[in-house]
Amino acid sequence: GTPSAVTGSPEHNDATVVNNRIGLNGALTERFGFTLAAGYTAGFSSDDSDSESIIAQIEGRWRFRENMNLSLVYDRELQPAFQGNFHRVDRVKTNLQATFATKWVLGANAELAFLTFGRDSSLVNPDRSDMQLSAGLNGEYRMLEWLALTGDLSLRKNFTTYQFVFTSTTGMADVIDPAKYTAFAAWLGVRAFF
Repeated sequence: GTPSAVTGSPEHNDATVVNNRIGLNGALTERFGFTLAAGYTAGFSSDDSDSESIIAQIEGRWRFRENMNLSLVYDRELQPAFQGNFHRVDRVKTNLQATFATKWVLGANAELAFLTFGRDSSLVNPDRSDMQLSAGLNGEYRMLEWLALTGDLSLRKNFTTYQFVFTSTTGMADVIDPAKYTAFAAWLGVRAFF
């Protein structure tokens, strides 16, 4: 049967992240651009399980046709998390965008991310690392110079062997909950330019 009470739920603490970054953003030619940035970030939580990391962004942009752009990005950052207060994210992402007849903007993107969570001593297994693969399509129709209809479809798959193990307080069997997931999102909206 299912235990009536369990222990070992992730802690949730108030947290603050402080970032600083310095970099260079520019164009090499009319068709090639880049961004290079690096910095330091620190996260402070109410339970004193603080975290720190070097952060970085390396981005290359290529306009291979007048109406088409391709970008490739590596970035590293520290973000608040539901487990371990913070997690470090290392990711590589790419984006392709095309404009047609000045009214239609279509795009496709893909991302591979590696997440390293902070230790959470409230859990039976305190260490966790995940890999996420994401892909999406987006579009925009510019009805007027200042008004556009936008939409987005995306899929995210989280790969991990991590499992939450909840220990029963009533002496019954432990409950195991896998942390891997698949998420699908779709939205439609209106954007105004002022």
